[in-house]
Amino acid sequence: MTRFLPLFIFSAFLAGCGAKPAAPTLGVYSFEENNYPCAKVEFPDQIRLKDVTMEEKNGDMAVVYDLDMPGYKIQVVKMYAGASGWSLDSLASLKSESSKVYEINGNENPDKSAVISLESIGGDMYLKGSVAEFLQNDRAMRVDVFRRIKKLGSFKIGNVEQWKNSATGNRTITNMRNIVDYIYGSISSAECRYKEAVDMDWWNR
Repeated sequence: MTRFLPLFIFSAFLAGCGAKPAAPTLGVYSFEENNYPCAKVEFPDQIRLKDVTMEEKNGDMAVVYDLDMPGYKIQVVKMYAGASGWSLDSLASLKSESSKVYEINGNENPDKSAVISLESIGGDMYLKGSVAEFLQNDRAMRVDVFRRIKKLGSFKIGNVEQWKNSATGNRTITNMRNIVDYIYGSISSAECRYKEAVDMDWWNR
């Protein structure tokens, strides 16, 4: 899944003019994306929608939904590729070996993958869990889960491996792994609720 836009912003404003994506459907623990092809995902704790953003880069377009879950920031990203479509690489293949702490490359479903990595974002170190699934050759959905660890300078003085093997690091990674496993098991395409009103190419309007 090589051509996934690098989205690290936790909140932004929706583009002012042009077409707008259909609003998602939220339950206490569930999120359903209502732009064709529709998709859904379940979460292990309560979620709240904070913001919706549209981003465009090199002919690719993404709708970013910012959510809160207790202790975590979440982005659900619906992606539309340009004319060349998606590569079939897994999420884990995009990360350096030193940054990865867990990965799933499903043999049963090659359209789905997941990875947990340590990443520097805005001067802080985050544990980031990502799950993605191809919905069509040019459309995919990714869920990114962020847990802030500490200021990046702390890791320059200390040792990342030492943190990963500490009681705190091990507990934080285990909790993230449980969340990623849960999302990986629940993310899927879904039948669109309002089939008669579905605009399959709404972003071209």
